[in-house]
Amino acid sequence: MFHRSPPPVFSAWLCCLALGWGLTNIAYAIYDLPLKFVLKDELHLNAQQISAFFALGVFSNYVKPLAGILVDSVPLFGTRRRAYLLLSLFLCGVGWLVLGLVPRRYEIMLAVFTVTYAMVMVISTTLGGVMVEAAQRFQAAGRFTA
Repeated sequence: MFHRSPPPVFSAWLCCLALGWGLTNIAYAIYDLPLKFVLKDELHLNAQQISAFFALGVFSNYVKPLAGILVDSVPLFGTRRRAYLLLSLFLCGVGWLVLGLVPRRYEIMLAVFTVTYAMVMVISTTLGGVMVEAAQRFQAAGRFTA
């Protein structure tokens, strides 16, 4: 069977999405360990308390479908996905910086982490929507998801 090479625009979209997903997953791996050390060594939390911190902090993953509906149906600053992605990326970055600067108290750190992780969830949801949109545009759902 004859296969033609994808158009340059398709390749650019694919590279952009791969970079976004890759960097997001690297960030997931990076935040975990230092934060656990702070909770354990500075706040003197036990394993159950640390687990509870992360369970509460990442709770936004359970409402991810609602974020998808919001991003897909409510335009923000005239766009559906671009503004959500840029705003959530900015707020997520600010959240990580603030998390390093707030007083080392469980409640304060949990609140900042929860809001920051909610932005991570919006980023992930928005990137998923961009991936679907691009796959439909180029009629290449299989190549995008592979």
